[in-house]
Amino acid sequence: MLIFYSTALADQKGVAFYPDIYGHDSTLKYALAQRSELFSPAPSSMLAGF
Repeated sequence: MLIFYSTALADQKGVAFYPDIYGHDSTLKYALAQRSELFSPAPSSMLAGF
């Protein structure tokens, strides 16, 4: 058995978005933001001397 939960579905016509009834999107958004901060490139001002 496979149970699949998604709030977006893509097909040949485009992408359709559906309500996040379980609240998983906010958890994923937060996790991706934290990861983005960890792996963001150094500001160019920090690299000026290299």
